[in-house]
Amino acid sequence: MSRIRPIGLAALSAAMMLGTGACSSDGDSGGGGSSDKPVVVDVTEAKGKIDPVGDVVKAKVGQDVTLVVTSDADDEIHVHSDPEQEFEVKAGDSEKEFTFAVATPGTIAVESHGLEVTILKLEVS
Repeated sequence: MSRIRPIGLAALSAAMMLGTGACSSDGDSGGGGSSDKPVVVDVTEAKGKIDPVGDVVKAKVGQDVTLVVTSDADDEIHVHSDPEQEFEVKAGDSEKEFTFAVATPGTIAVESHGLEVTILKLEVS
């Protein structure tokens, strides 16, 4: 089952030290442009299926979004933001974290290219 949860700054800092990327808004040298807690979405890919599928997730401009991915297959997660972002997933990844922020309001699709499915729609305001 998918879970969407906020996390604290300590967890975000630990994730960033493990090599996750983050985009920040203008003037911010930290992990994101917003003081809001990050939005965290658990993504599980197993046996040719992915969860969630098509969920709507809300975030604010500059707020960090972290995808926590567990997968039994190689895949590529594509965030249709501006600029677009891609994250490589390898078979056997367990709770690999990908963190990003979106600088422009709108609805952003996050897709699995391997399964050709929309994982979630990120509503950024």
